[in-house]
Amino acid sequence: MKTSYRKRTAKGLPPKFGTSLQFAMSKTRAIWIAIAIIVVGAMCVTACFSRDGEPGPSGFERMTVSKSKSSYEEIAGIDIGYGADSVVFDDATDLLYASIFDPVGTVFVISLEDQSIAKTTAVSPGMHLETALAGDGRFLFVTNYDILSSPGDTVVRIDTHDGLSQRGMTVGSWPCGVRADAAGERVFVVTGCDNRAPTEDTGSGFAMIDAAAFNEANTSFFDVPETEFGELNVAAPDPVDRNVVYLLSDTNGESKNHLYSMSLENGEIGDSLSLECKTEESYPGRTFADIRVRENDIWFMQGRCRRLVGIDKESNSVLKTIELGCFSSGLAIRHDGIAAVSCIEDHEIRLIDLSNGKEIEAIQGVHTGAALSFDETGDYLFVADYYIGLVRIFRRQNQ
Repeated sequence: MKTSYRKRTAKGLPPKFGTSLQFAMSKTRAIWIAIAIIVVGAMCVTACFSRDGEPGPSGFERMTVSKSKSSYEEIAGIDIGYGADSVVFDDATDLLYASIFDPVGTVFVISLEDQSIAKTTAVSPGMHLETALAGDGRFLFVTNYDILSSPGDTVVRIDTHDGLSQRGMTVGSWPCGVRADAAGERVFVVTGCDNRAPTEDTGSGFAMIDAAAFNEANTSFFDVPETEFGELNVAAPDPVDRNVVYLLSDTNGESKNHLYSMSLENGEIGDSLSLECKTEESYPGRTFADIRVRENDIWFMQGRCRRLVGIDKESNSVLKTIELGCFSSGLAIRHDGIAAVSCIEDHEIRLIDLSNGKEIEAIQGVHTGAALSFDETGDYLFVADYYIGLVRIFRRQNQ
């Protein structure tokens, strides 16, 4: 059996540096050099940075510096073009699937081992918003969202085991968010996402699709009470109860986000929770709100309001609110409860321990993490860096 790239690299030890340098210098010389480095470093910090976000004497804007060295090292940046908007990873094959938000409609298959593009396939129309893997990684589902001409109305299923062959199906106007359930048997696609572009109201809801059958006969459609909750943005299946889906409504410019559950047996609305999100900022076309549903809780990112909210599923109450202090756009949660959140303003990804709400570290130099994803071990973090068009791969260093 072939050993995966991730398992092989996990056995490696970090190289040892500086041995020859230590023997070449005397202790006295080393001490004086260390003192000189400290003095010069202190002078640079004083000249280049100031407190409270004000420009320093040399005119440089104050930067946010990580308190500790990041445990994740960037090992590759694969150029797929401007608008890198989604990235998902198949743990069984060590392959990444990414797409870009543009009319070309290209889906990229990236090899983690070779750290390069292995295959590409065109999907028309373009303007893909999200992707999801289902069927044990066999099927990649892509939503189409064409704002340049007329609304796209299809979801495309790509068979990764059959030469990337494609099938499309109409699911209603303006499909956007797509999620697969824990078993990979069903896919949930949000429709009516016209809040992302100037158009007439088409209503909103979601489709529940049988991943293997992929036909209208095995697809159920659910409407949502838009007058009460606003436009639907996310439909996330519960990983434990297959008869429950959690819905997030977030219309750009509104002052509230609504999170509520729905029964897939009868379509009845269950518990709901409204969270204020008042801000003067406006980012047309992007909602910057997302949820991750876990076994006992739900984590809700309010990107415009710079916070992450933990909600207890049983009591439907807020567990804790984590103030991020930055406008966030991407969210992923590691298996051990460490969340990765992308901060647009600071050009970094922050790792946060959800058990106590404390920031562990920051990975700097990421322009816009539109989509984030961990592998099953948490040793790899994958980032779709929207504006510079890279799929970036970070590997956790040996501790």
